[in-house]
Order: sequence, then structure tokens, then C-alpha cells
Amino acid sequence: SNMSVEVGDKQNLLETSDLKERALLTLKQMNIEFQKLELKNDFQSKVQSDMSQQQREYFLHQQMKTIQEELGGVSSEGEVEEMR
Repeated sequence: SNMSVEVGDKQNLLETSDLKERALLTLKQMNIEFQKLELKNDFQSKVQSDMSQQQREYFLHQQMKTIQEELGGVSSEGEVEEMR
């Protein structure tokens, strides 16, 4: 079957003493690991930016409540939008 040929090829590649073949295999593996790392970093920075956006919105909301409670100066979120 086709599968056994592929497995055999991989086995030969691992057993080979040809430095070029082994270097190519190592580079391929490193590339895969690098791509995984890149995805992980992309995900982490996305989460961090989402969190900082939420923090900014929460802070703005708290400021709005303070103005409403203490001064009664802002009656709608539209007015807060204008203040940004």
C-alpha cells in the first residue's frame, strides 16, 4: 500500500548517513516548531489586545458613572462619545 511506502521512506530518512538528507529533515521539523510558536504568539497578543480594549472600556464606563453620580453632567453615552 501507499502508506507503507511513506513509512519506509521516513525510516530510510532517519537511518540515512547522508548529512544533507538529515539536515533537510531537521530544518523541516524546525520550521514546523517555528510556525507553532508564531501561532501561539499571535494568539497571545490577540488576547492581550482584547483585554486592554476591555480595560479601556471599563475605565471609560467607570468615568462616565462618576460624572453622572457626582456632577450630573453627562446624560447619555452619546455625550461621552463626543468627549473621546
